[in-house]
Amino acid sequence: MGRVLEGLCLQALWIALALQILLPSAADPDLWGHVLFGQRLLHGELPMVNGLAYTAADHPWINHELAAEAAMAATYRAAGPAGLIALKVLLALASLGLVWRSARRRSGDAWAATIATIAAAEVMAPGFMIRPQLFTLLFLALTCELLARAEYRARAWAWGVPPLVVLWVNTHGGVLAGVGLSALAIVAGLTVPAWRRELGAGAFVAAATFLAALAAALTMNPFGPALPRFLLSDVTPRVAITEWAPVSLGDGSVLAFKAMALATGAWMLVSRRARLPEAVLVIVTAGAAVLHRRHIPLFAIVAAPVLAALLADAIAWARRHADIGRSARLLRPALVTATALQLAVTAAIAWRSGGRIEVDPRIYPVQALGFLTENGIAGNVALPFDWGELGLWALPAGSKVAVDGRFTTAYPERLLEQAWRFMSGAPGWEDLLTQYPTDVVVASRTQAPARLLREHPDWEYVYSDPVSFVFLRKGPTQAATLARFHAHAFRYDAPPIALEFPALARADVAAQPAIVGRASESEMSGSASELATAAVLAGAGRPAPPSSAAPLSRIRN
Repeated sequence: MGRVLEGLCLQALWIALALQILLPSAADPDLWGHVLFGQRLLHGELPMVNGLAYTAADHPWINHELAAEAAMAATYRAAGPAGLIALKVLLALASLGLVWRSARRRSGDAWAATIATIAAAEVMAPGFMIRPQLFTLLFLALTCELLARAEYRARAWAWGVPPLVVLWVNTHGGVLAGVGLSALAIVAGLTVPAWRRELGAGAFVAAATFLAALAAALTMNPFGPALPRFLLSDVTPRVAITEWAPVSLGDGSVLAFKAMALATGAWMLVSRRARLPEAVLVIVTAGAAVLHRRHIPLFAIVAAPVLAALLADAIAWARRHADIGRSARLLRPALVTATALQLAVTAAIAWRSGGRIEVDPRIYPVQALGFLTENGIAGNVALPFDWGELGLWALPAGSKVAVDGRFTTAYPERLLEQAWRFMSGAPGWEDLLTQYPTDVVVASRTQAPARLLREHPDWEYVYSDPVSFVFLRKGPTQAATLARFHAHAFRYDAPPIALEFPALARADVAAQPAIVGRASESEMSGSASELATAAVLAGAGRPAPPSSAAPLSRIRN
């Protein structure tokens, strides 16, 4: 009974600690788009071109997240935001469960497997957003389990990988990592036996057939061979995106990843239990993570069994060389107590999170987009990358965006570079406005257009809040809208700010209120600097006004 209780506590402990990471949920910039695109798929649409941007309407859209977005949309339709959180938790716990299983088999020690899984969860934490990448984490963990069971040879369990790739290639572009790592593992698994001349021709034929099956599986998607070609050549953005940035090795960032990489690397150098396929996979994924930090969770999945083997060796050494008899007797009660405490903390976190996905109004332009919707201001809208898919969700019907988080899957590289110059104010920043029919700019307060357009002769500054500015083009497309603005007919009354996903209603289902009312003189007063430093939330979710009773105002300074 004691061992059974110990095993249950170890399982409950890593699950509780993982849930503490998983339950608090914040909206990813692309979450609105994933649900929106999935809804279109559920309605029978399979767009092959961009279609949603005025800058690249006819550019091919190679959507490598079809199944994931359909699953997200179906989950949202059935259970709302709480359903999306449940989907995230289910996928993440399944991934970590496979990690624990692999670590347990590799190490032969449940304690080592539990500690390694908890470490992996901490390293993977940045990847636990509600996004299609969650499916890649699950599928990679399953791939590693299948390959390890087959001892990295093209036999038995390994043949489960090609069918998995067929599902994976229709779910997320991370399939390329899975296929590449599988191929490396199979080749590495042949190397040592081949060197010892322990293999017959059949092993090489099986390996070649396995690799051919992987390649064929990659083409089984609506785009055919074009999708893997795109993933190989064009998926990585060439503009500075945080999650695609390299890891700085000389600072204190991502310390858990660095510690895990150093520990596993050192163990593989000195231990006789190290295996060549494992070493290859750990080295490759660590290198990929250093080049692009978004790959850190993949490294954690691959490295966790190796870390567990290291920990098992350390535990075995301690048992041989230290008098741990009394400590061992106290360990089980301590484990039970620690597990009970962590379960209580997890329950408190679950109660606090309440199945909500937080939308931070200090990050997203929920007030500005609400202003556009309330006043019926539609058109071609230029927003920063990170706001594009929220814009697709919430802008008034008939609106299109300049660019959004689909990046290279739906936009040409030249346009992405133009959009980046626009946001940064670099030379040529106006190209996005002059070469494309932009009607409205929603500019982040922290980016260059907020400053450059303030006194620009072709643009009218009509709105600001603590996060963003809104500008309208002076010209025939917005003439009627500007006439209402100059007649003080815009509404600047803000409804309470929604702090939970989706925060704003879908444009095609949102009621369009009558445009009535007039901005008062008090609404037209104050300074942008005061507004920027005012508390974003006050009372029942309203932004705090800088110097008047008006909840929102068009501010000039």
